[in-house]
Amino acid sequence: MEDRHNSDLIEFYKILLSDDRKKWQNPQLILRQFGDLRGKRLLEVACGPGYFLRHAAALVGPQGFVLGIDSQPLAIKMCRERLEAAGFSNYHLAVKDAMETPWQLGTFDCVLIANALHDFGDANSVLRNVGESLEPNGKVMIVDWKKIHTKFGPPIEKRLSKKQAEAIMLQAGFSKTSSYEGLPYHYLLVWKKNIR
Repeated sequence: MEDRHNSDLIEFYKILLSDDRKKWQNPQLILRQFGDLRGKRLLEVACGPGYFLRHAAALVGPQGFVLGIDSQPLAIKMCRERLEAAGFSNYHLAVKDAMETPWQLGTFDCVLIANALHDFGDANSVLRNVGESLEPNGKVMIVDWKKIHTKFGPPIEKRLSKKQAEAIMLQAGFSKTSSYEGLPYHYLLVWKKNIR
């Protein structure tokens, strides 16, 4: 059964890494919504096989650093292979549940949560960890599926509308700083944590 599960995951991850995905979810365009990332420290929560993380490692450059966490060991393995093959050394990867304790307190300039907010069983725990991991002027980017019917992606009943995602972020103590409307299937929201 384990082999079948891994085989299914591998096929799913291949889809996530396909060149076709760039047509509707361009990682460079999305990551640039953070602004200039050179020298920044970026955390990706639920990084999967590294679709965004590979591009983030390039954008932060050798003076920057990226950390990718995911609960699936196979995703982290594939992500590591991609980053090594591209020659990056400015990264760390960890098999970790996003709802567990914070990753590195007050360390990150940017946190990316792409296509995952709708999957978190306890979004408040995840966002509390995100807030504690951010440095005081840090930003959080949420990219998630619009609550519309599409040929692919999670079932519509599982998706969060933009308004629902905004309510979750506000409740978690974040303030919206910007949004980007140019993605066909996703909304993109950038937040900062409220300083108490």
